[in-house]
Amino acid sequence: MAIQLLVGALAVGAGLLGAGSQLYKGKAESSEAKYNAEMKRAEAHMYEEGKRVKVMQWDREISRAHSTLINTVAANGILMTGSSVAALSDMTTQMEFDKMIELRNLESSKQSTLMEAEGYQKEAKRAKKLGQINALTSILSAGSKLF
Repeated sequence: MAIQLLVGALAVGAGLLGAGSQLYKGKAESSEAKYNAEMKRAEAHMYEEGKRVKVMQWDREISRAHSTLINTVAANGILMTGSSVAALSDMTTQMEFDKMIELRNLESSKQSTLMEAEGYQKEAKRAKKLGQINALTSILSAGSKLF
């Protein structure tokens, strides 16, 4: 009888130890996933900041190109009318298209990164819940060995 109690107590102790281990594992995996999510959010913020910088760079480049074209036309004694204005307008349109493409690519990268962050956030919840379920399973398994 005493041996059965000892075996039962050891089984319960092992079950509780296993449960604690599962809880710890779930919490550790959840913490890691939360950290990864936070890093992805920071990366997404960097894409947003990158977009702001690119807008300034493109605006400066467009302004520089305008000045260069106008100075070249003026240096050749041509008035800014007709085809000169058309060339300026076409150049501006093409540069604005290039600017918009680059900004759209950055936005796409940002959104993709935010989706990764959301995936990590869901993984954190799943890991924590799985740790709790596994802990409960360990306790129930140990309890079943008593009978």
